[in-house]
Amino acid sequence: MTSLRRTVDFRRVLEQGERFSDSVLAVRALKREDAAGNCVRLGIAVGKRFGKAVQRNRLRRRLRESARVAVAGAQGAWDLVLIPQAAARAITYDQLRRSIERLLHRAGIHAVGE
Repeated sequence: MTSLRRTVDFRRVLEQGERFSDSVLAVRALKREDAAGNCVRLGIAVGKRFGKAVQRNRLRRRLRESARVAVAGAQGAWDLVLIPQAAARAITYDQLRRSIERLLHRAGIHAVGE
């Protein structure tokens, strides 16, 4: 899993990607046809409503690690953007991982544990 770094790629996923959400997260998923192999690129959008930089970065780290575990068995090349909802602040790591796995399963990305 690599990071989605370029603004152009990030915007493309947000505009063209299919949206899946629950009470904890929203996921935008866009399948890449141009890439070979099983490569998942991940972007995380955490707004300032989640607090100061320390709190936002802590949430980003938890999301990144949860997604890393969840996309280990992904099939195909995907670009993903994770957008946490307010409930993401107060849940455990395992609940966050399960939420990501459920959403990736709904998106058609075969995740570990499904």
